Amino acid sequence: MATVAETFRYNDGSRQEREWTVTLGENGNFTSTAPDVIGVGQGVQAGPTLQLRYRIRLPEELGSHVLKTVDWMYLTPDGTIVNRSQFRKFGIKVAELVATLRPAEER
Repeated sequence: MATVAETFRYNDGSRQEREWTVTLGENGNFTSTAPDVIGVGQGVQAGPTLQLRYRIRLPEELGSHVLKTVDWMYLTPDGTIVNRSQFRKFGIKVAELVATLRPAEER
């Protein structure tokens, strides 16, 4: 079991933090939980690609909606991770996020 911390910084200056608990299984499978995730997320890793499916509850100020989420993460040869997340409500895609995470530069 491992924990992974995320910090989101939004254009309006607000911040959001999430801490994932990840439990590795067999054959590239894993499960993951976080405080705003309903139940347990199911994931699988194959080569440089990871997929995670989970249901997330939005904050109260955003309506407390529950969205089905699919994250795809791709590790590139230079260590960059490209993350594509799709969010659905009643089977309709309501949002998509594409984020690029680069390794910190050495000082």
